[in-house]
Amino acid sequence: MSVVQARSAFARRELVEARQPNVVNYVEQFPIDRDSTQACARALGIQHAVYKGSSMPVLVTPDEVFTSRSPSGDQETHAHDFVQSLAPQNKFVRDRHAIAAAHCKCEGVRYVVRSINEEYA
Repeated sequence: MSVVQARSAFARRELVEARQPNVVNYVEQFPIDRDSTQACARALGIQHAVYKGSSMPVLVTPDEVFTSRSPSGDQETHAHDFVQSLAPQNKFVRDRHAIAAAHCKCEGVRYVVRSINEEYA
């Protein structure tokens, strides 16, 4: 099974869970504003990746973003990125996750990198 196929199977499971009454919003491949990701990269002291042959910053998109409501009515937003395994990733992937995490922290969003090979803890 390829990473894409595994991610698709995992996404389907997530979509089923997302239909539960406590989830009020669910989006896959949520695009983060480039100005925000560039500011996060600068604050982290890392170079924001650009598309090959251009100066256009790569769009950072967590794999899924969802908002859930607690029984008391409070809402919490979560962002997840999925990887083949939690073993060390290449610099591009590490930097992309660091930028996404920094953006989410500023926005009060809980950000987690999850392995598609592991069950939710």
